Amino acid sequence: TATSWTAITTWNTETFDTNSDFNTTNGTFTAPVTGKYFFQIQVVATGHAEDVDLNYDMVTSNGQFTVYADKAVRNSDGTGTQYSGSNKSIFCDMDASDTIYINQICNPTSSTISSAATHTFFAGVLIC
Repeated sequence: TATSWTAITTWNTETFDTNSDFNTTNGTFTAPVTGKYFFQIQVVATGHAEDVDLNYDMVTSNGQFTVYADKAVRNSDGTGTQYSGSNKSIFCDMDASDTIYINQICNPTSSTISSAATHTFFAGVLIC
């Protein structure tokens, strides 16, 4: 049985956020100005069965971009704990006040997203 899409709110620490455009409570970035933006996510998930499908949606006000992660096939520490990693990016158009947030779905089980900043991060930059 597939689990439902779940918003990732693990991004609770900021390295820098000049305009306070990122909400660390709900994991949503709000564009301060109209322009072209580049976003990147890196997610490390654990606690799921081997060979599951992990997918991520980068959901913007102007569209939804589904990015697919690799299947979980590796044993991280010899104890049977499975993990998977994904590093994905998009380039998109955003108007001032548009938002972006990230959803995850894990089929057929659930997973836990690593909260370590070196493992899991969400980054964005205004290009032009």
